[in-house]
Amino acid sequence: MLDKLVLKSFKSFIYSKLELSNITVLTGLNSSGKSSVLQAIRMCKLVDKDHSPYIQGFGGFTDLKSKLTSQQKPVQILLSSKEMKNYLYLSLRENINKHRTRIDRFSVEYISADRHGPCVTLPIMPQDIDDITVGEKGEYFADYYSKFESVIIPEKLRHANSTGNTLKHQINHWMGEISPGVDLNFSVTKEQDISHLGVNGFRATNTGFGISYSLPIVLSALVMSSEAPLDSFKQSKMKAWHSNKNKILIIENPEAHLHPKGQTALGLLLAIASSCGVQIIVETHSDHFIDGVRLAVKNVGATLAQKSIIYYFTREKDKDTKIEKIRIKEDGKLTSWPEGFFDQSTINLSKLAKK
Repeated sequence: MLDKLVLKSFKSFIYSKLELSNITVLTGLNSSGKSSVLQAIRMCKLVDKDHSPYIQGFGGFTDLKSKLTSQQKPVQILLSSKEMKNYLYLSLRENINKHRTRIDRFSVEYISADRHGPCVTLPIMPQDIDDITVGEKGEYFADYYSKFESVIIPEKLRHANSTGNTLKHQINHWMGEISPGVDLNFSVTKEQDISHLGVNGFRATNTGFGISYSLPIVLSALVMSSEAPLDSFKQSKMKAWHSNKNKILIIENPEAHLHPKGQTALGLLLAIASSCGVQIIVETHSDHFIDGVRLAVKNVGATLAQKSIIYYFTREKDKDTKIEKIRIKEDGKLTSWPEGFFDQSTINLSKLAKK
């Protein structure tokens, strides 16, 4: 597991060091640096795959270099495991990229906030794709499901109402926490390079955004935490990807288009999944999602409490990002509650109570 991220002269960070755990939740005000943390990890993944560190659409060195440090200082990113036994170090200057690495190959699944809404048809994964993936926008989720429907879900992650232990049996029950009684049907037409999702016998386009937005997240969490199917994998590429012990699931705004009940269920699911072999890093603006993580900790106890971290990000104009670490106690309570940390409801109620 990767457990440390160091950022120097990177965007709004002068120098910041974050401990990463089994589940790491990033929250805080807009434009305070949360997405930049995810971007830094994704840049490390690109370098790990021998690609350029620059992500399309985010610009180059001048866009990433902190305006708060001198121009002579490079952008530096360090992603490492305990005692530097595994690490990836990246140093960027204008037209010069350097990196050192001594890290086992790690598999990163990134699901962006800009996900596919309900569609009549969806693409399937290209044959030459680097890694098996649900897609940054969740666009491959039907194809992804078809490849992994027989994987075995760990006992801790099995929904209480399901009698089967495979993804095929579990997915409807977990998605039922978001849309009660949902019945999902996945199909793939390889000859036309398309896939489909049916919901309760209807086209996905007739069922709203919540299911399509949350489904890639639920699928990824279950699959990346799963055990191999009883009849093993038919493709060596799938077997190699699934057997990787360094799996990281990065999610932006899992709460999008969801009722608070569904947001809480996602927090619960992801927190439990983080104790089943997949490292999870989430950016969220939802107190309901965080409540789900807290409920999972309360249900599981000390082992999950020790492996869960919440970071609260703040930033004043023209200053660097400040980060406060919050831990979750065994009873689900938080070690601190900083000013501005999900206190808006209290503020609003106070204003409404005034005559």
